[in-house]
Amino acid sequence: MAYRTFRATQTFESAVKAAGGPKQIFSSLNQVAKCVPVPSTDNEATLAAWLAAVESATKDWPVSAFEKCMSDVMPSDEQPRYPTSLRFDLTGDAITDLAREMVEEQTRLYDQIGRIPKGETTFDNTLGAISLLECRLAPLDSNVTFPVHMHGDAETRERSSKAEVAIQQARIEASMRKDTFEAVMDYMERRGKEELSGQDKRLAERVVRQFRRDGMLLPDDKRAQLGDIKKRLAELCTKAQRVLGEENSSLEFSAAELEGVSESFLASLKRVGGGGEGPDKYVLTLKYPHYLPLMDTCVVEATRRAMERAYNRRCITENTPVLEEVLALRFQMAQLLGYPDYASFVLEERMAKDSRTVGEFLGKLNGRIGPLVESDLAAMRELKRAEVEGRGEPFDGRINMWDFRHFAHKQEQAMCSYDPDHVRHYFPLDTVTAGMLRLYEHLLGLRFARVPDAHAWHEEVTLYRADDAATGSLVGHFFLDLHPRPNKYGHAAVFPLQPGCTPRRADAAAGVEVPAERTPAVAMLANFTRPTAEEPALLTHKEVETFFHEFGHVMHGLCARVEHVEFAGTNVERDFVEAPSQMLENWTWNESLRALSGHWKERGADGQPARLPDHLIAAIKASRLVNAGVLTARQLLFATFDQFIHGPAAAQPVDTARTLARFQQEVMRVPISPDTNFAASFGHILSGYEAQYYGYLWSEVFSMDMFATRFEQAVLAGEKGAEEAARAGRDYRKDILGPGGSVDAADMLRNFLGREPREDAFLRSKGLSVES
Repeated sequence: MAYRTFRATQTFESAVKAAGGPKQIFSSLNQVAKCVPVPSTDNEATLAAWLAAVESATKDWPVSAFEKCMSDVMPSDEQPRYPTSLRFDLTGDAITDLAREMVEEQTRLYDQIGRIPKGETTFDNTLGAISLLECRLAPLDSNVTFPVHMHGDAETRERSSKAEVAIQQARIEASMRKDTFEAVMDYMERRGKEELSGQDKRLAERVVRQFRRDGMLLPDDKRAQLGDIKKRLAELCTKAQRVLGEENSSLEFSAAELEGVSESFLASLKRVGGGGEGPDKYVLTLKYPHYLPLMDTCVVEATRRAMERAYNRRCITENTPVLEEVLALRFQMAQLLGYPDYASFVLEERMAKDSRTVGEFLGKLNGRIGPLVESDLAAMRELKRAEVEGRGEPFDGRINMWDFRHFAHKQEQAMCSYDPDHVRHYFPLDTVTAGMLRLYEHLLGLRFARVPDAHAWHEEVTLYRADDAATGSLVGHFFLDLHPRPNKYGHAAVFPLQPGCTPRRADAAAGVEVPAERTPAVAMLANFTRPTAEEPALLTHKEVETFFHEFGHVMHGLCARVEHVEFAGTNVERDFVEAPSQMLENWTWNESLRALSGHWKERGADGQPARLPDHLIAAIKASRLVNAGVLTARQLLFATFDQFIHGPAAAQPVDTARTLARFQQEVMRVPISPDTNFAASFGHILSGYEAQYYGYLWSEVFSMDMFATRFEQAVLAGEKGAEEAARAGRDYRKDILGPGGSVDAADMLRNFLGREPREDAFLRSKGLSVES
């Protein structure tokens, strides 16, 4: 138990005296955190006596419980130097013990609520207490569930995965407790409907609706059946996500088999000796930094075919049966609750409201985009003809799935006259990061500062604090973890490790204490190309766009100011959640690229790194409409497939591979590769986006409208428009990011736009005409 450099504001003996004795201090972990304040004397004798007394009083505690309580009470050198309850060093029993303690604390509160006599229920001792508990437990939840996404140790990931299942199952049980439901309804029917307002009223309405969706109006036997289904779903989805996160397949190719890829890409790859049997081989994983450049540039069709087959077979054996069981269980759950299918159950709480609206949106867009898809594919076929005939190979007359990215990339090069590999030299990761932070500071009225020697989960992770530029007050913290590692989450995503809220105080009966304000802390995980011995980490323009998009989620998590944690950050309608980030992507498609760039070798006339020149900015801007048909069709494919498998079709067993193959041919006009099933690695439909993937396109309507209406002219005006852009940015922070989920998305949009949303800008962004 080697905690270093303890700083105590009072000795252990005086703390005991003030609290009334050791029992009062050590009655529970919570009491330790409350009754033994920390820091500030360097007197070694005092510290030694303090530690000896604590260790004596806790000698029978499990080590993990002692360590947790000590971290709550007194940060060590390894502990965070910022106001969060986050831990990234928990392993083994510490994870299991903390998960169990969280479940026990939740159970105690729900037991307490269930015992409140009728007529004595209040907001604070029912709904308010539950919300406060969620606020207190949220960062502790991250402590035990986040390691599955980023920890290098297999046992720790296993413990984290099991802890997540245990916590989810306990929440399911809590959400279906009849005594808690009756206590809440006693309050609502007596006083709640009349006396609540604002966010309290919104929370109450949400909780009551959720009780209905959790089956509280069902007979006991049906409710028990529903509980079993929900627990099984939590177990299956966690298992599938873990399998996907731990996918580490790799393939080996010779230099000849990698013809067409850049020298810098080759230099970044691990090599294995061929021994006496042939030349060295290059090792390529199926992570984005390897997969995408190869598919874009390798001219050897057999290599692309092998890589695409492996990529779209990821987790196929383990996850296909899991996904198909999940679909059947979701359908059963919806039917039990009185919905025709799972999509109808989900969409009730979204902007779209029902399957018919989503179907009409997707169908209309598919019809309008069809001619563009055919045009794009015709151009790609001609490019393929030229390439294969130039290599003396036969032309099969079609675009296969292993051709799709390659000839879309060729089409972009042909139409836009720039080499993406050349452009990335203008985007060193450090330069882009600094430029992006400056832009967001100006736009949103913030100031960012890197926190040195941060407590994090890996030495590569950086931590920043965000302050309000006008007041200097703390807004929140964010972590950036930007490079791939074995067993790390394989895509780009933002995790709300500690959601921010300013909770109301519960009355004494509630027994839940949280800070007067909990500042948010979020983490962005990405998999950008690593630096090599020859060059720094360089981003493609697509990666710059991804960085801006994900960082938009970071800002949403930090800038929301809400009373209840249930409305924190990105807890908005799921078919709106992408809009705030999509809107911010627009700065990677205009002259702002100049400020984000700086060639890692070349210097300008001023001796500084050369900025991206005007002709390349113009070429990048022009490329936005290139392949708009086929790229939109790919999004339509995922959205249509997602809606179908969660619709009435799930009444019968769904063959996901066969279904995906049918829709891919119909929507993309590109055949699926034999013996593949991308659905097995389609993490969205196992992690919260099920029946909601349409939201990426749906929310784009709003993101393009917001940019075109409030920002576009100011950005085009350059420095002259800087102040107007800043004013719009402050409104954006106030009206779109600030409310979190405490206001309906439709109302946020009306407040920001000053009118109802329109789809004109979205259609133009896809190269489609606006109908009068």
